[in-house]
Amino acid sequence: MSPQALVLLVAAAGVPGLATATGLTALGSALAGAISLGITFGLGAIFRKDPPKPKAQKAVVRQDVPVRSKHYGRLRVGSKWLTLETIKGDLYHIPYFGQGPWDGVEQHYADDRYVELNPDGTAAGGALNNPYVDLDGDNHLTLKIKLGTEDQTAFPEMIALAPTIYTSAHRCRGMVVGFFRQGMTSDKSFGKVWPNRYGQITLVARACPVFDPRVGSYRWSDPDDATKNPGRNLPLILREYLTDPDGAQIDAAYVEDDPAEYGNFCFAADYADEIIATKGGGSTQRYYGQFSYDFDMEPGDNVKRLLQAFAGRLFLKPNGKIGVWPGKWIEPEIHITEEHLTFYDLDDRSGPLRDANEVVVKYTKPASRYGEATSDPWRDEDDISDMGLIKNVPIDAYEIQNHNHARRIAKITARRGAPRWQGQIRTTLFGMQCWDQWTVRLTIEELDIVAESFEITAISLDDEQMEVTMTIASLDAEAFAFDPETEEGTEPVDPQDLDPQDTPEPVNFEAHCEQRKLSTGASVAVLVASWEEDPNYEGKARRLEPQCEYSLADADRWYPMAIAYDHLNAESGPVAERDEAGNLLRYDVQMRWTLPSGTPGNWAVEENIPAISDASPPSPPEDVFAEISGAQVRYGATTGDSANTASIEFRDGASFAGATPLLKRNAGPNQPISKRAALAMGLHRIWAETANGSGVASGAPISASIEVLGGDYDFAADVSSGPALTISGGANGRVQDIAGAWSAGRRSDKGRLIEPASTNVVRNSVAAGAASGSPGTPPTNWSTTNFGGLTRTITVGSGYVDIRWVGTASNTVNRLFFDAGGIAAAAVGEAWSASLDVALIAGSLGPVGSVRLLVAQYSGGGSVLSVLQGPELKASLDATLRRWSAPVTLDQATVASVAPAFLFNMPGNPAVDFTLRFRQPQLEKAAVASSIIETAGAAVTRTADDVSLTLPAGVSTMIFTFDDASEQSVAVSAGAYAVPTTLNRKQIRRMRFY
Repeated sequence: MSPQALVLLVAAAGVPGLATATGLTALGSALAGAISLGITFGLGAIFRKDPPKPKAQKAVVRQDVPVRSKHYGRLRVGSKWLTLETIKGDLYHIPYFGQGPWDGVEQHYADDRYVELNPDGTAAGGALNNPYVDLDGDNHLTLKIKLGTEDQTAFPEMIALAPTIYTSAHRCRGMVVGFFRQGMTSDKSFGKVWPNRYGQITLVARACPVFDPRVGSYRWSDPDDATKNPGRNLPLILREYLTDPDGAQIDAAYVEDDPAEYGNFCFAADYADEIIATKGGGSTQRYYGQFSYDFDMEPGDNVKRLLQAFAGRLFLKPNGKIGVWPGKWIEPEIHITEEHLTFYDLDDRSGPLRDANEVVVKYTKPASRYGEATSDPWRDEDDISDMGLIKNVPIDAYEIQNHNHARRIAKITARRGAPRWQGQIRTTLFGMQCWDQWTVRLTIEELDIVAESFEITAISLDDEQMEVTMTIASLDAEAFAFDPETEEGTEPVDPQDLDPQDTPEPVNFEAHCEQRKLSTGASVAVLVASWEEDPNYEGKARRLEPQCEYSLADADRWYPMAIAYDHLNAESGPVAERDEAGNLLRYDVQMRWTLPSGTPGNWAVEENIPAISDASPPSPPEDVFAEISGAQVRYGATTGDSANTASIEFRDGASFAGATPLLKRNAGPNQPISKRAALAMGLHRIWAETANGSGVASGAPISASIEVLGGDYDFAADVSSGPALTISGGANGRVQDIAGAWSAGRRSDKGRLIEPASTNVVRNSVAAGAASGSPGTPPTNWSTTNFGGLTRTITVGSGYVDIRWVGTASNTVNRLFFDAGGIAAAAVGEAWSASLDVALIAGSLGPVGSVRLLVAQYSGGGSVLSVLQGPELKASLDATLRRWSAPVTLDQATVASVAPAFLFNMPGNPAVDFTLRFRQPQLEKAAVASSIIETAGAAVTRTADDVSLTLPAGVSTMIFTFDDASEQSVAVSAGAYAVPTTLNRKQIRRMRFY
């Protein structure tokens, strides 16, 4: 069965576009030929029409009815005029660039000069660095592009200018078109502004998206992988051409997209996507490129161009679908031996009969403004030396955009052009197994061919003789293997790539962002660069030419900047300030000199320049606050009154610079902003700072602090939240309230007492046994010494006694003991504390020399060894009953016991009259006096207070607020926690943690 018969058979099965009632269509014939010849390249001109060269793609064409065209990939595209009108002295063009829709336009060129555009489509930059803007400020260029969508509208500018010939119906739906105004200038400057008389517009574009069967939709880029661009994937572009109504017009149902089937386009697309190494440590995609065609071109020509670009093959599968093999070696699955052969005719083509010993590929080089480049030749030096002749095969593959890619295609072509064996074999029906194969293994011992691999370039079936005929040529995996370091060769040199060693370095290069006002009053960001003239060339005819470019930071995609007439400054057009997510964009700017010969120097670079259209900081925010709101924190502030206020940002942390972002919201002047948020347990400092539309901050951010607590226990108010407390101990303890009254228990409106265990060794702190009178009877175990010349009067109160001494003192040292020596065993070095409530009820202590609380140290025999005095109280005592203490450390080596006393030092026999109230004397073995422990006949021990809880994960700090409003912070961690009994103060008003 011939390939033509196979196509007719498949067409009869329902594949459209291949055949008619009278025979094959043009596409069917082309496809049959492709199947018959394998659609290989380098084996002859299968299709004759030459592909369009890059310079043709960049041209501007004027014709009455322009041929429509279509473009794929990232490429530079020329235009065709749809209309040209002269209105009020200016020329107005509607250029046609191709069928859409396009993904976007990246660069604009007028007469091969790069042009930055303002948002309104006019040429950007001032008169000093822009040929399209004159000194009067007149702008002579306007360019707007519509991307060829089905819903696009007509250009309103043309409707307004020529309403009788251009209406809203002129939408050019599905066509990429432009509105181009070519402003007239003076005769003197016309040639400089418009060197080609009629302006020629070209674009660098991301052209038509393609259908990607891997995701089932049209797309140009992969949103999940920035390295993948389906719109540049050559197998996908081929699939798009085959099924496009503007292309080969094959129903997509008859293209193999099932990834489970062999020869599917998903596999080919994945293989083309692969990132491979290039010489010098770079990388590129395996089979990416561009493709352009006019609608009057033969489909076969276009199919051949695309297959050539990725060394691919098309074939008809038994299921009636079109399959594809990408340029990837497939080991043969079928082995044909002499028992299967009925005839063979093979020639050795490795010698003089070889087709080529040198292959060059002409391709498109984006770095050279998408111009034509010629690859480093792939040469068989041994054959050239032996033959003394170069057999050159040039390949026009302008779909290729990378030198590594071009050299890989050159190698495959060279191998195919110099097979060891080439010819035909005829087999029994065994050979039908090769029908959908493109490689086969062959053994013919007579020719010393033993299990060698061959490429099948054509296959046919003789259904009368029941034989299969195959055209084959030697080929193996080595043709597709590629080492970039040894096989990539040297990329063709552009003037900008020449050795820069003889070109001077830029002097004092500097770049920054500035702001420009548009006619609308809006401010835009532009990049500005400056440098100094090299002193070695200053004033000489051999002047240097500067080159200045900018790119998004680290994107390495460079755009030219307009050079000023003095060659010492450059400026970009308006640059975007923010990306789609609202993030501030930064840019890199580079500059170098170029000699008249075209040899450039090294780049000088300024990096990470922020794009700022408004450099004036707004006023800072006001009234920042943070408060607990239910289970969340409510925070906020009011923006300042600056008109350029555009946003406010809140952060949480110790300082604004290192704080965690909480909220960033667009906001105008004098606008209150607040938000509720669930913040983690801890101390939070909420900062607020405003910014203008360019992200310039107000500076001096303000803040408010808030505690997000894990537990809060207000002992004074008896209110708590958080983990439950376990409270025990404190037996025999008492607590004082705000009014000063003591009561049994450990909590009052003054807070909770938390103290260690302690024993009051004074046996009668409640003043039991006292009797009122003069001299009256002191409480049991209380006694006095001396007080000669003084009359004592005792008045008994509830739990206290008032004692009046009046007269002329005859003793200097006078003491009131609250218990006898020997009651409390003690040893040298021990810490003891005496404490007592005392007040001056009447009279005056003026004549008294000294008044102190003391601890007397006794020997084992009961004699006083010495006394340890507390602080002077004379000036401090008044009518208010207060508690005083005397902490001491015993210093007598033979001390055996201690007792507390109150000292009155009255030197000089003064006349005195005073009344003191005494309550709750206490002596305990402790460095600090604790709360009172009542005794009424014997020493009493108060057990230790135990307040504990389980702290949650993430906790770090416990804060205690005491009865005097002072605070103490203690570091804590998760788990069981007991409140220390050794804090700065013993009565805790509030306890909280985070």
